[in-house]
Amino acid sequence: GTSISGSTIPIGEAILTNLNFTFNEIGTTEVCITDQIFKDINGNEILVPGDSCTSIELISASMTHVVEVGGFYYAPETLTIDMGDTVVWDNVNGYHDVVAYDGSFTLDPCSSPCTIGEVTFNEPGEYDYFCSVGNHEQQGMIGTIIVDDTQLDTEDSIADLEFGISNIYPNPFNPLVNFDIQLLETENININIYDLRGNKIDNIYNGILEFGNHTFSWDANNFSTGIYIISCKSNNLVSNQKALLMK
Repeated sequence: GTSISGSTIPIGEAILTNLNFTFNEIGTTEVCITDQIFKDINGNEILVPGDSCTSIELISASMTHVVEVGGFYYAPETLTIDMGDTVVWDNVNGYHDVVAYDGSFTLDPCSSPCTIGEVTFNEPGEYDYFCSVGNHEQQGMIGTIIVDDTQLDTEDSIADLEFGISNIYPNPFNPLVNFDIQLLETENININIYDLRGNKIDNIYNGILEFGNHTFSWDANNFSTGIYIISCKSNNLVSNQKALLMK
């Protein structure tokens, strides 16, 4: 079977394809599965595949926030959001508007109940605003939107890339296996399948691929149970990974 932390998954009854992770920050991270060992029902080692890694871009999903507008107040008075988020001002009492001190946005007044308007914030910073109706500003009708800088650094993401094959799944497989190819630049790529004797048995791709991550699959329906080598070759680099076909 396949063993993970002492738990055995019998072949034929389940296939390990999904792992759950919890991340607390956005950015680009690499998830790797290492020290993989596959054994037959007698405990004999039949496959030690290479490390399987993949880069994951973690982003913050855009949200919509509501500020309640009433008699001489905005609630919450100070609201912290992420870049790309939208703020809606909902007037529940009175006649009010929303005007940014720096002139970046102005929402026309309306009588309650009504929605004064909404603004999507795409730049980090602190945005102070007020109600320009009558003496509402003097009565304390002032608010602040704080926009956190959550933009990912593209240069750092590029620097994390490495040439090679990663994220082979499922493994063992039957009959379809998926894998990712990660490229540092746009170049000519040749992806082949070999048996353990070094014989080329199939060609997956031969041509130009652009910089970045690409997903491929191999259908081994016409091949017998055994270990196969997935090979990716560029002009200067070669990456090989093992995959076990078990029918």
